Amino acid sequence: MVEKKQSGTYLLLGLLTVATASLLYLLETWYPGSITALSLNLSYSHKLRLIWSVIALVVVSLFIELIRKSYLYYITDLHTRHKVRRSLQWIRIFLIVAALTFIWGGGIKNYGVIFGLVGAGLALSLQELILSVVGWIFIMLTHPFDIGDRIEIDGMKGDVIDISVLHTTLVEVGNWVDADQSTGRLLMVPNGSFIRHGSKNYTKGFSFIWNELCIVVTFESDWEKAKEIILSLSAKEDAKFKSEIKNQIKKTQETYAIRFGMVSSIVYTAIDASGIALTLRYLSPVRHRRSTSHKLYEAILRAFADEANIDFAYPTTRFYKTPGDLAQLNTSKDSSNS
Repeated sequence: MVEKKQSGTYLLLGLLTVATASLLYLLETWYPGSITALSLNLSYSHKLRLIWSVIALVVVSLFIELIRKSYLYYITDLHTRHKVRRSLQWIRIFLIVAALTFIWGGGIKNYGVIFGLVGAGLALSLQELILSVVGWIFIMLTHPFDIGDRIEIDGMKGDVIDISVLHTTLVEVGNWVDADQSTGRLLMVPNGSFIRHGSKNYTKGFSFIWNELCIVVTFESDWEKAKEIILSLSAKEDAKFKSEIKNQIKKTQETYAIRFGMVSSIVYTAIDASGIALTLRYLSPVRHRRSTSHKLYEAILRAFADEANIDFAYPTTRFYKTPGDLAQLNTSKDSSNS
């Protein structure tokens, strides 16, 4: 495969050489003396630069080709070979550009201007890369998050496992998995995104979040009793984290000017299309939202099963007959009997 690719490259170079020679021949045939006139109009310095440019192209190409043949021979891994080939291509381009810049740039005296222009071009073409480095500096100085924190950035959510110069690595949570559990995928987020979009931190300062569960009971149910049951079951979960929540509130208020209102569970009541909606709002540890929901749902199911006057609601359709409908029905029955 490599030999075929090399032969194809050599064939392409040969065709280009033949095409160039043919073009020069046709130009001299159609416009006699044009090439001679062109060469006479060029100064000695320009001719010398052209010669050095050709030499530089040949030398750099031979040098890279020699390294490629001698080095790739010992690499058997396909991915490594591909990376080395790509790296050599970029090195070839850089050396050719540097050589031509030196040859046509007038030597060392104009290098400041040349490198300034090259630097401006690189800054425009590599602005995402530069922004990522600036983002890394921003993260290191301000510490909006640390390794182990759960954050959300530009719709991506996960636990931080690494912060490098160019990107931050997250273990993804959410997406197609409910209740903020891990998907098993790694997210590589460019550090520039934290400057453009900002981030949301789930765990910095206070590692609890508000979670809500909506339970709908029928209109005929004793909704007040259902509300008491839900609140009492949630209060048992609150008691497990009460002291930890108080300690974290104190620590958070030492750093941020934040006020915490009610931290205990509360049940809100609303009228739904299918019945009475009872929404439980409670504090849950960030990484245990699904487990706390699971425990509360099971406890509510068991408690409601023991209550004869509490039923879960679901979408239903009801039909009502007006007095006119009943009269019409009776008339149709009488006519059928006669």
